[in-house]
Amino acid sequence: MSDATAITLENEAIRLRVLTTGAEICEFTHKSTGIDHIWRADPLVWGSYAPVLFPAVGRLLDDMFREGEKSYPHPKHGIVRRSQLSVVHQTASEVWLSLVANVETRRAYPFEFELRIGFVLEGNRVSQRFEVYNNGDISMPFAIGGHPGFSIPMTAQTDIDDYYLLFEKNEQ
Repeated sequence: MSDATAITLENEAIRLRVLTTGAEICEFTHKSTGIDHIWRADPLVWGSYAPVLFPAVGRLLDDMFREGEKSYPHPKHGIVRRSQLSVVHQTASEVWLSLVANVETRRAYPFEFELRIGFVLEGNRVSQRFEVYNNGDISMPFAIGGHPGFSIPMTAQTDIDDYYLLFEKNEQ
């Protein structure tokens, strides 16, 4: 587990831990089985759990974000992964984290914004929600996404059909 602060959410079915650095899920355990379904962030293979990608998904051309005549060095998948987020709302089964534009974020993404990321436990499911606010006066291009790493225990009793991702609408 990372040294970063983790917030624990629980209900009758699930325990979820979310790092305040990057708003990254670092544990998603079903209590009935005790199985944690999040990748262990093995640095020899892939050192992340489930990063949030904002304001870029993937790598930008020459690793630079361009706005007008200016260019800004921009890390792969954006700025959230290494940013410390603040808790703006928390209950036993829900948490909302916020990243507001600051000196550090403006070095790579020169916009006034607030990104809110929510995690809500609903029975045996977790919903992750994103809200992006443009707090400036100009158009603010961005992309947002997730890159979760899942760990599925494969045994003789495992039925791969027991595992699926559910989106709120059909996706292409």
